[in-house]
Amino acid sequence: MWMSPRCSRQDCSESAILMTMIKITPPVVASVGLLMAIAATARASTELRLAQSAGVASAAAQQPGTPAPAGGTAAPATDTQLSTPTLRFGDPGRWWLSVGAGISSDFDDASDAPVTVSAFTFVAPRLEAGLELGGWYFDQPGDSTGGVSLSGVFRYHFLQADDRDWTLFAEARIGILAGFDNVPSNGTEFNFLPGIGAGFTRRLFEDSDARLLMGARWHHISNANTRGSDRNPGRDAAMLYGAIVFPLD
Repeated sequence: MWMSPRCSRQDCSESAILMTMIKITPPVVASVGLLMAIAATARASTELRLAQSAGVASAAAQQPGTPAPAGGTAAPATDTQLSTPTLRFGDPGRWWLSVGAGISSDFDDASDAPVTVSAFTFVAPRLEAGLELGGWYFDQPGDSTGGVSLSGVFRYHFLQADDRDWTLFAEARIGILAGFDNVPSNGTEFNFLPGIGAGFTRRLFEDSDARLLMGARWHHISNANTRGSDRNPGRDAAMLYGAIVFPLD
């Protein structure tokens, strides 16, 4: 009697990962497009506001700074009159790049360490949205392994200095993880990466927009029972992370 060929565990796992990646590609691409459209709209709105402010400043600069004394000349306009507003950290429309790393522990026998690169923009005042690419190492019982991830990250900077030297933020994120082997070792290669946390940013130098970002978050790994509850042990951990942030324009 003819029987359909069975795939090996590795081949089946690779096929499952490939099919999952194919399914999630359209919404990921759509999300990137939506984020770019929102960022473009936010930037246009911000630039219009800044152009209007610059027009007011220019008109003020054309006024004499101080009435001229008899036989003298008028004092020049002040720097304040001539200054033009620029996009600052927290203003919508400007793109930023961050490079960072983190370390987490489940306070038992597993720890996860990512290296990340992300690009983000402020889609509204204080509200940041971006995409983060990560490379991971999982030190865990059984076979330790690595993986790659793509996450959507949202931060709201609920408190900030008037000069934007520092901000405090709350964070929420959701991502997908493709492991080179099972994560945890009795789980699956494909997982989701939700997380929530909080942190701060701090300007590094007075004459630069580069910033230090540091935070802590709840770090979770789960396949959402896509391969059955017996293949979804999951992992909960506390993560500390940091990054250097640079403006892209």
